[in-house]
Amino acid sequence: MTVAAETELVIFDLDGVLVDSEIVMARLLTERLRTAGIAIDTPTLIRRFHYTPIETIPKRLGREQGVTVADDLVADLWEVYYRVLETELNAIAGAEETVAALGLPKCIASGSRPENLRWKLQHVGLLDHFEPALFSAFDVPHGKPAPDVFLHAAARMKARPESCLVIEDAVVGVQAARAAGMPVLGFAGGGHWYPGMEESLAAAGADAVLSDLRDLAGMIADRVEAGRTGPHENGTALA
Repeated sequence: MTVAAETELVIFDLDGVLVDSEIVMARLLTERLRTAGIAIDTPTLIRRFHYTPIETIPKRLGREQGVTVADDLVADLWEVYYRVLETELNAIAGAEETVAALGLPKCIASGSRPENLRWKLQHVGLLDHFEPALFSAFDVPHGKPAPDVFLHAAARMKARPESCLVIEDAVVGVQAARAAGMPVLGFAGGGHWYPGMEESLAAAGADAVLSDLRDLAGMIADRVEAGRTGPHENGTALA
């Protein structure tokens, strides 16, 4: 990928990057699956099914393990999830200080519904750093791994795709950023971390993988310097 001289826009995914919500749903779903007789642990569930619609997971695992799963096993799980988030949702460590000190245009491009992403940001005290630059995959024709939400965000923010920098925790999100022609950093510092997450994000196309959001400013500085001196041998800005 051609290295841009400067980053014009930082595009953050929300769940698992700025708010530690992924581990909550994974834990709740793991508990439901176990009550149905399906043997699985939370790290394995996340590794195999991160960003998979939860409604499809029980039947898939049931078929694999020879377990009959009730059709309504997860019927109320989204309702339960948001009830639990009211007391358990936290910002990712370092999120507030990172976005507050970023000094660059920034926005959210999330798979969450618009009303839900706004609620999550407000709940953890991050909304004022982003509003009104909140973009949802529900506002575009196709969700991740399609590039639509990232291209939509860049267009609305008047930034060139190649000068955006995406921060993503999911393989499909990294793939979406690459399809949009955007450099992308993988993030593996949320509560939903699983063994091999860094390698999975890198294999999907992440230019580098962060485990601490507070390292983001340094990574952006490295990218700016790379743009001034030319691409690295492998042609990426964040090698």
